[in-house]
Amino acid sequence: MQSLTYSEFHNKLYYGADIELVYGKWYYHISSGSEQKNNKILHSISVAKYDISPDSNNAPSVWKEIFSIASEDTLSNIEAFMDAAIFDELCFNDIDDKIKVLYS
Repeated sequence: MQSLTYSEFHNKLYYGADIELVYGKWYYHISSGSEQKNNKILHSISVAKYDISPDSNNAPSVWKEIFSIASEDTLSNIEAFMDAAIFDELCFNDIDDKIKVLYS
């Protein structure tokens, strides 16, 4: 992974962040964070996929939420994200050396 270490990436997922990355021809926006709901703290991770950089002046022609999870168990949420085959049918650990983080 370019721009972040694996540990830094994991910490951002754990503590909450917006992360923009590129893999192959696709751009991905990962949002993680916590919120209180019904007297419980829920941690969530969602991932959206784009066909062009969000920094572009043009609107993406493809935008799709491809992953979403929310529960009280932060580590289980991160594990579910890491194991989800959402990156061209591969999981994060299969492609982490081919990812370029644009911002976090």
